[in-house]
Amino acid sequence: MLGAGFLTGRRAFGLHPLSASLLAPLICSVPLAIVGSALYITYALSPVVISILLWIPVLSAFLACRFPSPHPEKSDGKPFRKNVSRVSRITLCLYGILIGGFFASLGAQQTTESLLGPWDNLYPLPFVLYGLASILAIILSIQGMRTATTLSVLVIHFFASISVAFIRFPLAFGFDPILHMAAERVIMTSGAIEPKTFYYTGMYVIVPFFSRLFALPLEWVHQSLLPLVVALSIPPLAWSSIRSFFRFTDERSFLLALFILLIPYPYVIMTTPWGLAYSSILLALMSSAIACAKNNPRYIIFASVCALFSLSLHPLAGIPLVLFIVLVSARNICSRAWRMLFLVAGTALSAIGIPLAFYINSVISPQFRLTLQLPNIGSLFSGHPLISIFQTRFSSFLDFAYFFSTNGWLIFMGLAICGAVMLLRRSSTFHPEHGMRHFLIVCLLMAAALRIDAWLTAEVIHFDALAVFEQQDYAQRLVHIADLFLLPFAGFALGMLLSRVFTGKNAMLKIVVPLFFAGALTSALYLSYPRNDAYTPFHGRTLSATDISVVRFVDADGGAIPHVVMANQVLASAAIREFGFKTYFTVSRAGKQEAVFYYPIPSGSPLAPLYYAMLTSPSRTLMNRAMDTVGVTRSYFVVRDYEARFPIIIRDAKKTADSWREIDMGKAYVFMYEKDY
Repeated sequence: MLGAGFLTGRRAFGLHPLSASLLAPLICSVPLAIVGSALYITYALSPVVISILLWIPVLSAFLACRFPSPHPEKSDGKPFRKNVSRVSRITLCLYGILIGGFFASLGAQQTTESLLGPWDNLYPLPFVLYGLASILAIILSIQGMRTATTLSVLVIHFFASISVAFIRFPLAFGFDPILHMAAERVIMTSGAIEPKTFYYTGMYVIVPFFSRLFALPLEWVHQSLLPLVVALSIPPLAWSSIRSFFRFTDERSFLLALFILLIPYPYVIMTTPWGLAYSSILLALMSSAIACAKNNPRYIIFASVCALFSLSLHPLAGIPLVLFIVLVSARNICSRAWRMLFLVAGTALSAIGIPLAFYINSVISPQFRLTLQLPNIGSLFSGHPLISIFQTRFSSFLDFAYFFSTNGWLIFMGLAICGAVMLLRRSSTFHPEHGMRHFLIVCLLMAAALRIDAWLTAEVIHFDALAVFEQQDYAQRLVHIADLFLLPFAGFALGMLLSRVFTGKNAMLKIVVPLFFAGALTSALYLSYPRNDAYTPFHGRTLSATDISVVRFVDADGGAIPHVVMANQVLASAAIREFGFKTYFTVSRAGKQEAVFYYPIPSGSPLAPLYYAMLTSPSRTLMNRAMDTVGVTRSYFVVRDYEARFPIIIRDAKKTADSWREIDMGKAYVFMYEKDY
C-alpha cells in the first residue's frame, strides 16, 4: 500500500522522493476512505467490502502510471548543496538530542491517573526542551540544509507538537474519541452501526480497515491516525505550496511551513472526525495553491479528493471545502465573461450553505430539530476587543503565552490584510496562464462567506437538542475555518517580513526574532491543549485506571440485573470504552420516545440533573427518581476522590445506600441502591 501511494505521488504529481514517501499513506488512504464510505452506506463494512477496498491503492497507482509523468519536483537554493557546514551538522545533532529528550520526558511521565489535562503534574523540562529544539529548527531552516534533512525536521517537530496527549495518556484522551472508538469497534465486529449517517463514515471505514488488515489494536490505530496524517502530510505540502506560489527560497519556505504551528491547534491533538476534516481543509488549500501556481490540474484532482474525504467526515468542513474547490475550478470551466457571475453566485451559496444544510438535516432527522430566531444585527460587529493589555499572574511563561493568545488574532489579521494588499498589487506580474490571482480572490471570498455563515449559525439557528455550552461551538468552528483561507495572505506578509530581517544588517534582530518565534511556538504548544492555570480554570478529567476498575466492578456486580449508574462523564466514557453502547432505556419525554444511556451524559440526559443533585446531597429519594426515570430496580452512585466535598458526600451516601464498596484504596466509592416500593 505504501508502494502504491509512493508510485502515485511520483507519477501523478511529480513529488520529491521524500515528499512522495511522506504523503504515501495519505494518497493511498483517502481514495480508500471515499470508496469505503459509499460502500458502507449502501451495504456494510463486510469482509467482501474490505477485500474490494484492498484494490483501491493498486488501482490508483495503475491509473497514475497511465498518464505522462510530470517534471519531477526540484529544489533551488542552499538546501540541495552537497557541502553542509560543520556548524549545521552540530546544530542538527543538538536538535535530535533535544527533541529526543522531549519525547523521552513525556514518555517518562506517562500516566493512567486522572489529571486535569496533559500539563497537569508535568515538570517544566518538556517545555524547555521543546523551546530549545524550536530555536534550533528555526536556525536549521535559516542556514539551509539538504531538502530531505530539513523536511524531516519539519515532520518531527509537527509530530512532537500534536502527540503530547497521545504519548502521555495510553488509555485515551478526551470523551469524543472514546465514543468514536466504540462505534468503530461495533463496525469492525458487525459491519455497521445503526442508524447509519452520511458523516463520520470516512474515519469509521479506515480505522477498522487498517486494524483488521494489519492485526493492530483498534485503539492504537485510532489514536495514532490524526497525529500521523498531520505530521506526515502537512509539512511536505506546505513546503511545496509556499515555494511554488510565493516563489520563496527553500529556506523561507521551510521556515513558513514551521510557523504554521504558531496557530494554536486544539482540533488536531486527538483523533476525531472533525480533526481529520479540519486537516483536510488545509491539505486541499495547499494542493489548490500548487495547482494554480504550476497550472497543473492534477493537484486540483488531489484537492477534490481531499474535499470529498472531508465531506465524508464532517459536513461542517466538507461543504465549504467542496464549494471552494468548485470556485477555484471556475477559471477552467467557464469563460471570463461568466466567471464573475459564477463567483458571486458561489459566494452567496457559501454564505448560507451551512445554515441551509442544518435546516435540511433538521427536516430529515427530527432528533436534530432546530428553531429559527431573529438575529441581533449588532452582534455582527462585536467580537474581540481591540487589544488586550498585558497582564501578569506572576509567571513569565504564562504571561507571555496568554498575551500571545489574546492578541494573536490581531497580529494574524494585520498580517493577512498586509499580505492581501501586497499580493493583489503584484498580481499583475503573475503568469497569465496561471490562476494565482483567481485563487487569491476565491480565498478572500470564502473567508468572508464563512464569517457570515458563522454569524447566521450563532444568531439565527437555535439547536434544541444541544446544551447551552454547545450552542456556539459550530459557529466558532466556522470562524476557525474562515481563518484558514486567510493563511496565504498572512503567510506571504510574514515571509516578506522575515526576508527583510534575515537579509538586513541588524545583527540584534537576527538573534531576537528566532528567540521570539521559538517562544511563540512553545506558547502555541501550551495553548493548544486543555489546561488548568491562573488564567484558565479547567475541570475536565482524563480517563484513569481507577475509572476502568470502577466500571468493571459495577458491571460484574450488576450482572444481568437492569441497572442505572449515577456517575460523571469520565466514568461514562470508561463504560463505553470497556462495554460499548451496552444498555439503553426507552423513556417517554414531551410525548416522544427517547433512548437514554444507563450512565448520565451531560448533553440532554434526564439522569444528569439527578446525578448533580446527588453530589450536593445524597439521598434515597433522588436514587428512586433515577430508577423510576428509566424503569429499573437497582442503581449505583459513584464518587471519585477529586470531587468537591468528597468526604462529606461519602459520609452522607453511606447512611442512605444499601451497600458500598471502596475502589483503589479510596480513589473511588461505589454505592448500591435497591428500589423502594
